[in-house]
Formats: sequence, structure tokens, C-alpha cells
Amino acid sequence: MRRRLLAVVAVAAGLAVVAAGCGLPSDDTAHDIDADAVPFDLLAPASTTVPDTPQSGNTHIVNLFFQNDERLIAVPAEVPEGSAGDVFDPKAAVTQLLEGTSGLGVPAGVRSAIPSGTRLRSAEISGDTVTLDFSDELGGVESNGLVFAIAQIVYTAAGITPDRPDGTYQVVIQIDGDTITVPNDEGVELDRSVSPSDYATLRPVTTRVGD
Repeated sequence: MRRRLLAVVAVAAGLAVVAAGCGLPSDDTAHDIDADAVPFDLLAPASTTVPDTPQSGNTHIVNLFFQNDERLIAVPAEVPEGSAGDVFDPKAAVTQLLEGTSGLGVPAGVRSAIPSGTRLRSAEISGDTVTLDFSDELGGVESNGLVFAIAQIVYTAAGITPDRPDGTYQVVIQIDGDTITVPNDEGVELDRSVSPSDYATLRPVTTRVGD
């Protein structure tokens, strides 16, 4: 029995020596640790990067208008809804129009007369009129090309539906904040807001949304 007790005491003493050799404190007091002694970069600040999260939001289908030979063609596209839910948003529609035909599955020959790189700087609605302010690339279009470019914008921004062939909005065109005169489908310069009726000869044969 005495030998067994001595053996237990010896083992306990050995463990104490090992613990001391490993640097473990023998009391409950907190101790500062040298930063150089902390392994594996444990003192490095944690990453605060937040992964990108897709923005959620409702969308709906609207008509975008492009040039098809000597007329316009209505091309359905998905755009964000307006702030009031199902209300047509001219800014969202025209912004999508400026992206061109890529990804819309349009027939061969369908194109945009709006110059590449044209940006919509702002869109303001007052009553039944929407004022669209574009970057100066839009001013680089000449003659017949400008007629089609303006017609594309007007038809798209007006919010045309089968029961409203002239849409909801009259359209005022600006470039870099300045209101410009625009040609109608006969080349006559108009110093006022315009609507799809000013480009009646370019009107598509059918309106796709709501057919």
C-alpha cells in the first residue's frame, strides 16, 4: 500500500514538472502574452468583407422600341417596376433601351439608332410629361438617324399599351441639361414635348405587350 501511494505521488510530481516546462501558469492570475509568441497569425484582424448579395426587386415586361428597316419594332424586355409597384417607370425602360439589342433575341436587321455609349443622366416626371436628360453622345446623330433615335426613345418612354397607343407620357428631350428641338417623322423641328403620334409613320404594326 505504501509503495502504491509513493507511485501516485511520483506520477503527480512528474505531471507538475511537465506542466511547468510547457509554460502553463500555476495560478489563476491572468498574464500578458508576448505578441511574438502567438502562433498562426491569431492576432490578425478578422476579415470584414461582406459578400455581394444580389439586389432583390420586382420586375415586369415592357416594350422597348428599335429600328427595323423603315419602321420601329416593339421588343418585350424585363425591367424593374416603378416605385409604386406595377406603375410603368420611364427611366427603367429607357435605361434598358440604351443597352441595345444584346440578349433580347431580336430578329436579324433589328438595331438601335441611338449611339453606343449614350447615357440617361436623369428622368423627371411632372404630371403626364417626362423629361429625359441624355449625355452628349445623343447629339452625334444626324438627319434620318436622329429621327429614329428620338422615335425609339419617345415610344419607349411613353408607356404604350394596346389601350393607350400614344402612351401615358409626353416626352421632353434634353442633352446635358439643355432642352433641344427634335425632328418629327417628317423632319420638322419641334420645340415642345413630343409623343408617339409625332412619329406615326414609324409606328410598329403590332404592340407586343398585352397582345
